[in-house]
Amino acid sequence: MNYACVDTSLRTVIGIILLASCGGGKSDFPVKGRIAKLTGAFIYPIDSGLPISGIRLAYNKEVLLLGRSGQFYSIKYKDSPARIWADDVKVFADELVTYKYVKSLSGGPLFEVPGGREIKRLNHGQKVLSIEAREIGAGRNPESLETWIRIRSQDSTASGWINERLLSDERATFYFASIARSGLNLREHPSLQAARKEVIPFKGIGRALFRQPRKFTIEGRTGSWMQIEYQGKTGWVFSGFAVIGESPDHLLSAMNVASLEYFQSLYETPKDVPMTTDFLPAVSGSEEVQKLYGYDLTLFRKPPAPDACETEPVSSLQIHKTGSGRMVEFSPAAGLRIRPGPVAQSVELFESFCSCCCPHTSTTLLLLLSDQVLALPHQDDLPGAGVCEWGPVDSIRFGQEMRVSADKRSMYLHLRYPACAVEDSEGMVFTGIIKSEESISELFVRLRLTGGLPEITRVRDAGIPDQFREEWDVAVKPQPHEWSR
Repeated sequence: MNYACVDTSLRTVIGIILLASCGGGKSDFPVKGRIAKLTGAFIYPIDSGLPISGIRLAYNKEVLLLGRSGQFYSIKYKDSPARIWADDVKVFADELVTYKYVKSLSGGPLFEVPGGREIKRLNHGQKVLSIEAREIGAGRNPESLETWIRIRSQDSTASGWINERLLSDERATFYFASIARSGLNLREHPSLQAARKEVIPFKGIGRALFRQPRKFTIEGRTGSWMQIEYQGKTGWVFSGFAVIGESPDHLLSAMNVASLEYFQSLYETPKDVPMTTDFLPAVSGSEEVQKLYGYDLTLFRKPPAPDACETEPVSSLQIHKTGSGRMVEFSPAAGLRIRPGPVAQSVELFESFCSCCCPHTSTTLLLLLSDQVLALPHQDDLPGAGVCEWGPVDSIRFGQEMRVSADKRSMYLHLRYPACAVEDSEGMVFTGIIKSEESISELFVRLRLTGGLPEITRVRDAGIPDQFREEWDVAVKPQPHEWSR
């Protein structure tokens, strides 16, 4: 939604009637607006897609809009024609008022200046008035910017700067899920000596209310006392044995990514990819066709939209069973590439998602059998016990060594589950990569192609099993093919 089209004054109602699409006709201009972006609006020359260096129009500044073309309004800057993003402007607006809410279970530290002396800690959920914002270099990387917002509390007793990551447009509700397999103790008070009210079972979910800033360690887990509500009871738990998020459903998804149960179930049952006889239209743009194992693989590419932040071509893949009329399509949000897989009748499918907001990727091994397509999780080899990656999308990469037989009919995987797989989020977006040399579980997989469904043997926590040691020793590491471009 273009918030530049929203206001409640009579003047706005009249203006919107005149401007059926917020300034769609030449005769509707000039009109007044205000800069609605807290960090200010960049100014663009008429003939360039790059902003004028170092120049921004400040939040709440009144501007005269001379016309609109696509995503830009035209203005005058120092008597020269220029442009600003339409989403950075609110049309016909009086002075703007922007409220936000503190979003941190441990409270949000308020600073005298950005990153300077802490003067107060604001409560989670507290409503504050946003006054202005600044983008400041973060750490040693000059291209990495953090946004700080100057705020004032509703009762005017506190004012200062707070990191934007600790604010949200709506009041946030946090949930927790127990990752203690023997159960998570719910106590009367934040103390190990306090009476135990209940034991919350593994994957039990409730509301997280507040978390004390001071951290300590229990059984190798770092956390702090957290006040929660579970099935009508309120008390305190140790946060080191919980994952925290804003959606119960997302919590369970995150636990599937990070859980030992998920790791130990890998390759248990290949996923049957549903095929359809419905006609799937060709995608506009260039295409590349490969014929493999009785299937036609058509990779479509088209340029990104002019106003999209994507820079890579948008790709999709259609897999047709030759002569049968049955097919399946893959079309991720950002891009797609394919290459022959490590064993016969296999293709590796690489998909990328959300490259503009929270980029993440997924790799799948597709088995193109005579009458069906099967999907298996897949990744490149990774030495050691794996990696935990924390960021906009949390993920775990298992330690892996892969080998294949000389006839390419058998694939062997030695997988290790990293000891770093514990999430400890405060509602902030933490980023970082933790490499683990210690594993808490191992999985050996042997996949053999037989002409029908593949034979899969799985052995847990036994390293390279004795019954497969000879096969493993003569198998070789596969040489990966180049990805499609």
